[in-house]
Amino acid sequence: MIDSNLHLLEEQIFKRIDSVKSALVTDQDFADAESAVKFFKKTETKLKDGKETALAQVPDIARLFTRIDHLTEAMATRRKSLDKQVKHQKQHIKDSIVLKAVTTLEKERQVINTELTPGWIAAVVTPADFQEVIKGKKNVSSMQSAVNDRLAQARIEQKQQAQDIKNNLAVYRKMAVDKDYLFPDLDVLLHKEQTDLMAIIELRLHQENQTKACTINSEPETEKAEDQPDLLYTDGEVTEEILTDDIHSMEKWLGKGSLDCYRFDNYGNEYRIELVIRRAGMITPAQQPSRQEQKEIA
Repeated sequence: MIDSNLHLLEEQIFKRIDSVKSALVTDQDFADAESAVKFFKKTETKLKDGKETALAQVPDIARLFTRIDHLTEAMATRRKSLDKQVKHQKQHIKDSIVLKAVTTLEKERQVINTELTPGWIAAVVTPADFQEVIKGKKNVSSMQSAVNDRLAQARIEQKQQAQDIKNNLAVYRKMAVDKDYLFPDLDVLLHKEQTDLMAIIELRLHQENQTKACTINSEPETEKAEDQPDLLYTDGEVTEEILTDDIHSMEKWLGKGSLDCYRFDNYGNEYRIELVIRRAGMITPAQQPSRQEQKEIA
């Protein structure tokens, strides 16, 4: 009676082993494979328990044990192989879904960057972001759906970032026509808030104007110095010395254009300055002879 029942169970087990597909592709394939793993494990346990029970009931113990061991080994071999295949194939499918999404998004980003030159946009997601959204998903369709949703969101983020760069680029081209030499770091500046970008553009244009003004104003001053006596090294005695940091006083002596040149460096930094003015009596041959002339007269 036990032998007859074992024969039927044996047929059922081998039929189940043969029914499992080797290639796992669809969600149903994975479901069938996982169900088979559970069946094999449960039946292995039952056979081992039955082996212990049969010790006191079956006369031909050796033959029974041999058949039970054979069935147990056959199921265990198939179960382990199938379980490993399920895990490996699922991971392979996960990696393939993520890789496809990342590759698609990166190709689209490169196209956008070509259109934005000299501007560019950074990657908005990483492979880890896609891995995160499929964590805990049990089947292929749910994993694919989650990745598709994150991909759609990333595309929106890329387009928004690209539009911001385009807007900044339009502002730059309007404010700084033919001034590219002042903005070697334009690709970085385009990522700033638009108000900040405008402030930087205005500052650099102002600095350039100040530099030009300094150059223009320095030429007449040089000519003027050649026509007048050098009061600092005159033979006359210094009669008054004034120390001041008052801007209006400085403008009176130096002129506003020259003062602007002194107050700012090439980077737009403004410095507090102090001016020392030494006033000496005017030395002319008609009014007062020089020391050398006095010596000659003496």
